Order: sequence, then C-alpha cells, then structure tokens
Amino acid sequence: MKDYKEIIDALELERISVSSVEYNKDYSIISIHGGLNGRGDILYYLDQVERIICGLQGYCKNVWLVSWLNDCPDDVWYLKLGVSHE
Repeated sequence: MKDYKEIIDALELERISVSSVEYNKDYSIISIHGGLNGRGDILYYLDQVERIICGLQGYCKNVWLVSWLNDCPDDVWYLKLGVSHE
C-alpha cells in the first residue's frame, strides 16, 4: 500500500494536513484539510489542490474529487480525493 500521507506531506504545502486514508481493494479515499484560518484566498487554495492532485497522479492510476467542503466562518476546507491503485 502506498503511503499517501507521506506523498502529500512531501509537497510541503502550507497548512495542509492529511486527516485519514481509507484503503479499499481497488481504491483509497484520502481526507485532507487546509485553509488559512482567516485570510482566505481561493486562488491559493486552488493552487494547493492542483499541486496535491498532480503529486498523487505520479503514484496512482486515477485521481478524482469525492467532495470539497468549505467552512467559511473559520476559513478552512475539507477535501476528499479518490485514488485508484495501479
């Protein structure tokens, strides 16, 4: 099994954390949270998510968006990505 947390941590993105990885037979679901906690910048968040997806594509056959939830008052977000195993 790939260590998706290690792959994402190696990207050294500001205030990005992998909260969990759910491993299944053919795919995994990676839960990630981020945000700047008060000085939101959607273009910055989009760039971070793009870098995460591009970083995972080097290790996975497919990457897809499961959900991306925003907590406006706290300026944090919760991202779930699916990845298929090679």
